[in-house]
Amino acid sequence: MGQAGVVAEIRALLLAAVRSAVLWRQLGGSYWDFLFSRKAMIEAVDRLLA
Repeated sequence: MGQAGVVAEIRALLLAAVRSAVLWRQLGGSYWDFLFSRKAMIEAVDRLLA
């Protein structure tokens, strides 16, 4: 993939993380909600991917 590809992939992942955080906050989520519901979110993603 080369270094330029790696840089682009990392940039895309960081942008996705920032966008997710903004949407989370806009929908009323808080840091504590995220911290305590992490297991439930992981299980939901696993169900969607299975």
